[in-house]
Amino acid sequence: MELTFRSEGVDLDLEFMEVDENDSNSLRFAANVKLAHPTGAFIYSANDVWLDTNMWDLFESSVINGLEQPARLHDLSYFFEIHIIRGEKKLNLKINIKEPLVSNGEIMLTSTQFLDIDGAFINQLRSSLKSFPKFW
Repeated sequence: MELTFRSEGVDLDLEFMEVDENDSNSLRFAANVKLAHPTGAFIYSANDVWLDTNMWDLFESSVINGLEQPARLHDLSYFFEIHIIRGEKKLNLKINIKEPLVSNGEIMLTSTQFLDIDGAFINQLRSSLKSFPKFW
């Protein structure tokens, strides 16, 4: 099962890996993110992104219902975060990704983009969320 999304320079793939044997609301995903920029792209890949089913449902509901409330999807360690806030004229998309480096600090990628409220990005994301085969 995979959530795949590509629009306006943002590529996101979340591939379901497993359910935590001790917590059926905790799901492990492999994540691949590609953020295009004028001369190339930033790319992130990880196979240990743990998401909570209740948080996924809240994110999905907010996106599908027109972002009346901000949409936020993050892993259980807050190392992988997607925030979408509806403004008066634009959507504010924030993606924050960080990975700890053993004894050497951390690596961070932060992206802020302003996108059309009714543009391809939000419509493609809605479609991807609706077609994801949830089993919970």
